[in-house]
Amino acid sequence: MPSPAWAQAGLAPITLHECRHTFASLMIAAGVNAKALSTYMGHANIAITLDKYGHLMPGNEAEAAGMLDATSPARRTAPPSQLSRRPPKPRPRAKSGPSAQM
Repeated sequence: MPSPAWAQAGLAPITLHECRHTFASLMIAAGVNAKALSTYMGHANIAITLDKYGHLMPGNEAEAAGMLDATSPARRTAPPSQLSRRPPKPRPRAKSGPSAQM
């Protein structure tokens, strides 16, 4: 039977297990890193935390690619018109010296 405190607060009662998941979700939303959360949750390793709560972690593949692009020196210095072009191929040099005359 739920405690009267739940009803007084206008909340539906949740289990201790649900409280644990809520705690983890709120920690992720607050920006706590996965390793720290793993420690707080008492998980044996970070893989357990990432398997259980990874879908709640901020970022995705597209965001990660954008962050990597932002760190590229070429992306910071090249004008936008040059970013999609491939660099020109080097031309072969003309041989010079005695072996070039044979």
